[in-house]
Amino acid sequence: MLQGSAAKVGSHDFKLKGTVATIAKTNTFRWLTRSGYQVVSSSIDDLPNLLINKKVDAVFAAQAVFESRIHSLAIHPKTFVKSIESKKPFAIYISRAFLENNEGLMKVLNGNIHTR
Repeated sequence: MLQGSAAKVGSHDFKLKGTVATIAKTNTFRWLTRSGYQVVSSSIDDLPNLLINKKVDAVFAAQAVFESRIHSLAIHPKTFVKSIESKKPFAIYISRAFLENNEGLMKVLNGNIHTR
């Protein structure tokens, strides 16, 4: 949210009246919609400006994705206040059948996983 916003993200009132922007066609979009929030779908490119221009009350996105975008736009991080909804480790499931039909996938995938 914007620094100084009076909205209370976890409140029932916010759920009914607040607007939340998120990246279109993502799990967060589906979850927000199914949970009854007023959702604005957007590209990651537009999310920070939707907040700054007060078109939405909050943005729901992965922290690293949002922070990368504001960094690229040279927007100071203290312009926003973050509220952690949920923090979970990354996981992926790949079926044995898919692996059998895509030989070498695991070698490529593992070669592209980087840790901090």
